[in-house]
Amino acid sequence: MIAKKQPKNTQYTKSRAQDVADLCRYITDARSHMTNRPTLSSEPEKVICSGSLGLNFETLDARISEMAGLASQAKSGNPTDHWVLSWQSHEAPTPEQLHTAAKMFVHELGLDGHQIVYGAHQNTQNTHLHLAINRVSPTTGRVVKVNKGFDHLAAARAICVIESAQGWNQEPNPVFHMTPQGPQQRPDRKRGLSDAARAAERSTAVESLERRARDLAPVIAAATSWQDLHTRLAAQGCTYEKRKGGAVLKFGKSGFIKASKAARAASLAALEKRFGAPFQRPEKLVPRPYEPKPPALRSDLDPVSLILGLLFYLLGMHRTARTILHTSQELERANLRQAKFHSAQAKWAAQSVLREEHAAARRELKAAQEVEIAEIKKMTPAQARAYCEQHGLFPTATTQKQPPASNTGAEKEKLMNNHTQNFNIVHAALGATRYRLTARAEAGIKGQRDFTHGKKEAGPEGLTETGAFRGWQPEEVRAHMPKVAQTATQDRYGTYITPLSTDTHYILIDDINTPEKQEKSEKYAAALEVESSPGNRQKVLKIKADPDPIIAKKAANACAARINAECGDPAVRNGEQAWRMPGFANNKPKHQRPDGSVPEVTILSAHGGFCPRAQHIYNEEVARLRELQHQQPAQPQEAPVAIKGNIPTSECNHKSIPWADLYAVHSVKLSDDHGVHGRNLDYAVACRLRAIGYSDGEAVRIIAHGREWNDEIRHGDTPPQAWDQEVARAWTRVKEAYYTPDGDKAVARLGENAIKAARRAESEWARTLKAEQAAQQQPAPDQPEQQPKPARRRRSRGR
Repeated sequence: MIAKKQPKNTQYTKSRAQDVADLCRYITDARSHMTNRPTLSSEPEKVICSGSLGLNFETLDARISEMAGLASQAKSGNPTDHWVLSWQSHEAPTPEQLHTAAKMFVHELGLDGHQIVYGAHQNTQNTHLHLAINRVSPTTGRVVKVNKGFDHLAAARAICVIESAQGWNQEPNPVFHMTPQGPQQRPDRKRGLSDAARAAERSTAVESLERRARDLAPVIAAATSWQDLHTRLAAQGCTYEKRKGGAVLKFGKSGFIKASKAARAASLAALEKRFGAPFQRPEKLVPRPYEPKPPALRSDLDPVSLILGLLFYLLGMHRTARTILHTSQELERANLRQAKFHSAQAKWAAQSVLREEHAAARRELKAAQEVEIAEIKKMTPAQARAYCEQHGLFPTATTQKQPPASNTGAEKEKLMNNHTQNFNIVHAALGATRYRLTARAEAGIKGQRDFTHGKKEAGPEGLTETGAFRGWQPEEVRAHMPKVAQTATQDRYGTYITPLSTDTHYILIDDINTPEKQEKSEKYAAALEVESSPGNRQKVLKIKADPDPIIAKKAANACAARINAECGDPAVRNGEQAWRMPGFANNKPKHQRPDGSVPEVTILSAHGGFCPRAQHIYNEEVARLRELQHQQPAQPQEAPVAIKGNIPTSECNHKSIPWADLYAVHSVKLSDDHGVHGRNLDYAVACRLRAIGYSDGEAVRIIAHGREWNDEIRHGDTPPQAWDQEVARAWTRVKEAYYTPDGDKAVARLGENAIKAARRAESEWARTLKAEQAAQQQPAPDQPEQQPKPARRRRSRGR
């Protein structure tokens, strides 16, 4: 059963007597009353039974006059309330039960002795009882305020009493439940939405702020401090702000609502009691963009939630259709750009025709979707349920019994389609020639190591001169997507993507996680923007590359460093930086939710196009590099002049280890165990030499003498040069390690354990070298002593 109080006419177009007369005649004799007042119902109301309480006369006109006379004496606007009690569709109360229900309802409201006219109607699937209640007391002449103004709670209590006495079924989520002590209010009950919020949702098909605030109640209850509260709410696209004497929940540009609407425990006073006063403002956080969470379509939903869920489902289908259309159109435009024409005018004409066709297709799709949305909004609840049943939107009994994490073939295929669809969006926005997919061990599972998909199967022709994988073409990425998704799902690897093109650079702006960074990054037109983790965004910028590959690569690195220093992660200095693949999970432990789930990388925008501001920065770096290229190169012998420590001329240090051997001690472990690239190897060796205590001159000597080890470790990446050039090259890396802030940070990150390990390696190498020298000096027992021939000694890379 449910009880609903009908809204009153606030315009006061009728007198109190006329209002009482119309209401009583409608309740007791609806058929004759409807001849003058037609309704939207398919047929007039059928009156099952009628009656009155607290009235002395028997005829209807006399009762109306008696009730209207008492109501006119009150000083309030309109003291007559209109209540409707409704039974479920399968319940059929008898007239005796209806009379008893009316008496019990009035008694629970505390209006015994008041004037009441009631009648039961049956023209719909639900039998319902109308009551006209005059709240003016016959004894005092004053208007009685039911339950101190909380008449809805009193009505809910009365419904609980009637259901328990007559054996009717309770509605889901009731306010009261019957106990041996009588009706008791349920402490775990979820409050429903207000009438205004429900009306707004029905008219706009948009989730109301009140509903969004109610959904945040568990999030607020789980917070442990002010900053934890702000972090949790930012992940939901909301901020908690102090305003006047209380607090509000602000949902970006959507507006704000009182914090107490979420729950009583969410008020400012309650949270200050939990976390301590005064209120603490949030640190620099970027709230996550709002993502509507539609109610799951079920046959038992209330009418508002059913229409809302159906609209959200339809909007999602429309969004997918638009994405597919835009992706296919982008591919058609790319094919047209690569086609050959006999003249520029013919190409322009073909592009113009294709542009008009694409615009017409988008207009047709938009018009069809608008018509479909309008039809859904006009549906009645019965029509909406029929629509859902016709299209199979309600879950069946079989699907409800299935576990949510089942690995059926259909779900796997759906997951693959989702990953492929995300890649199609990425490819349509970036248009790269090849893509390199990398799996990174980020879940903390022991034994996992990073690797590149397809590198082992590529062969020598699929690798660059430095040994890097050249990447897959878009068709190959789609073909290998099931294997990539399986690795990411089963082994919890993080999936990263690197777009590769010879004529285009893709600059990544990483870690956009503060309002300041977000504001600065708005200056750059992003071809693609993703949310890699809650409150953390990444932007990919497209710029045209310089024809010179060497200058293009250096300029891209410098451009990435400048842009990220302004509005991203200052540590990003690579113009060919990998970033998280949309559609895959972020398995880092710090992002794991309390229920064990992890966030998914989502696409925020995919507009494509080049970035003029980033292109300007890139062109500046190209001009600077070309200017340096035309300058006279410095003399190699002048490079070591600024070295504070003299370059030692001896071949050994205090432990009698050759300089080349010292380079081997510190480089082999770095290249094998830590995966340091050859171009960064000298810099890493210089940082360790500085941490151990070598002077800059000794570091130059060690690195300059390490060419044979460079050639072996780098697989011929850097061939040996003349001695002066070796010294100049070594001094460049030593200067970065010894006299730059980045070098100071690198040395500080090494830690005491790494320094001790390097010193132990030196000592072990010295002992091994001493034993080898002693063995060479001793002659064999069966042969005469003779001078050993000078020979090149092979060193083990395992040292």
